Amino acid sequence: MDKDTAHIYRSRIATCETEIASIKKRSNWYSLFRLLSFAAAIFLLVKLLSVNIYVAIGSALAAISILLLFVNRSSKLSSRKKLLEELHAINKLEINALRWDFSDLDMGQPYIDPEHPYTSDLDIFGERSLFQYLNRTSIARGRECLAGWLSRPAEPAIIVERQQAVAELSDKLDWRQKFYASGRLSKETEQDYEALIAWLSTRPMMLGNRIYRSMLILLPLLTISSLALVSWLIPWNIPVTFILIQLGLAGWNLRRINHHHNQISRKYELLVKYADLIRLVEGEKFESARLQALQEELRSDGRSVGQKLRSLARIVVDFDRRLNMIMGVVLNGLLMWDLQCILRLEKWKKNSARELPGWFAVLGEFEALNSLAGFRFNVPESVFPIPDQEGPIIRAELLSHPLILPDENIPNDISFDHFGQFMLITGSNMAGKSTFLRTVGVNLVLAAAGAPVMARKMRFRPVDIFTSMRIRDSLSSRESTFYAELKRLRKIIEIHNQGQQSLVLLDEILKGTNSRDKHFGSDMFIRQLIELNSAGLIATHDLELSKLETEFPDHIRNYCFEVQIDKEEFIYDYKLRNGVCQTMNATELMKKMGISIEIKPR
Repeated sequence: MDKDTAHIYRSRIATCETEIASIKKRSNWYSLFRLLSFAAAIFLLVKLLSVNIYVAIGSALAAISILLLFVNRSSKLSSRKKLLEELHAINKLEINALRWDFSDLDMGQPYIDPEHPYTSDLDIFGERSLFQYLNRTSIARGRECLAGWLSRPAEPAIIVERQQAVAELSDKLDWRQKFYASGRLSKETEQDYEALIAWLSTRPMMLGNRIYRSMLILLPLLTISSLALVSWLIPWNIPVTFILIQLGLAGWNLRRINHHHNQISRKYELLVKYADLIRLVEGEKFESARLQALQEELRSDGRSVGQKLRSLARIVVDFDRRLNMIMGVVLNGLLMWDLQCILRLEKWKKNSARELPGWFAVLGEFEALNSLAGFRFNVPESVFPIPDQEGPIIRAELLSHPLILPDENIPNDISFDHFGQFMLITGSNMAGKSTFLRTVGVNLVLAAAGAPVMARKMRFRPVDIFTSMRIRDSLSSRESTFYAELKRLRKIIEIHNQGQQSLVLLDEILKGTNSRDKHFGSDMFIRQLIELNSAGLIATHDLELSKLETEFPDHIRNYCFEVQIDKEEFIYDYKLRNGVCQTMNATELMKKMGISIEIKPR
């Protein structure tokens, strides 16, 4: 844990706790003042009514004004308290993350895909995954954006823009935390976002209907006017008739009204959250090109996008008044309220619907950048790698894994210049072969997303990655481990035959078959990869494969992880070396675990 970073978060937790305590005290006083103001209004009205009705009403109104003032202040305090509670929670979350406990963060379960070229093998999604470690998103588009960046490499120019944005945001801790906390205030599900998008595509019900639009003006006007005149000019049956006509029209269109309402109902808090996030973006000064470009995308006809979303939120909350049955009957009888709200929604949609998905996409990208900036802030020793489309596939010094505890994280150098090269890595069990493959893969994923990496310095070429490391059998599809691995290896060959080059990370090829077939099949597969001008890291226990270096000196280099055995104790240093492993430890491990390896005579 970085002590300076932890100290910053603890300090912020203490500040939040102090202000929350202060707000609670002020809220108690405001509650008392509201009660006294209400009591004063009643008292003054009763006491002064017999003296002077105007003085009584004026005094009561003054007391009610004071009451409303404290109601307004209480509401603002409550909003501030909720924001502080979220800030308190996210600073505690960051402290836990520094302790390598990020279990409270979303693990990206929907993005787990065993068929993806690398995400399953490299622990990109799922429990204790890279996504869970990085994720500081609160909206659906934010999660989608971050998951997309971790699932495919970006172009070098885009990577550089993201790096600049991440570097700038990492220094804006106050803004980042306020942005994240504001997003967490209203919990959002994938269905909420999908419902909003579905609403955008619904056909207009009122906008193109001139008859209904005329009635929406005429009938409420006639109804209210007739009610005003009913006591002394016209009979009751006239306004009642108008009320019944309006209720009848609302009832006639009830199915379509309910359909519109179900798509947008109870979205007020969600829309206000989007509006607040956009206003935070609009109100901040950014220096990096990407952040300025995103900010520019939120400019719409010279009007604040945040204001536009707040106006939509007000229409939604007005539409939701129909959920109160009595209020719904009254409003529809007097004003055809439901149809009025649908018309207002359709006018809003006509002016802004095309832009709405783009606004959400901007917020999603800000959340993804915010997540990477949080990683940069929490791990100050991380560095931004240099993307180079014509440079080495990866050349790094002191490369380590971002998800391994610092005390256990042993860095290694790697130099991998071009396609056609392969690193054949031998080593005993638990010596670090698989971890090294994942270290290379995960850092390349981070680098290609625009994030910093765990290295002293690194240059890389954004390339596709294809792995075959954790192959499992499948009972449901009746596939053995061997057959599942063959399918995976076939995909690698297919993509190369299609002209697509990938960096392949292979851990123990053909582990699901016998030793003889395993060696022969591995040998043939590596030869085919060389012929296809692929590149990769291949971890194996098969020392015979190391002889391929002699046959293909321009394509294969042998590397190894060694283990020392001292008085039945295994000493691992997890350092990558040139050459072939000299010490294998399977039988010694079996002995240590109490498994007999001696054949006793019968």
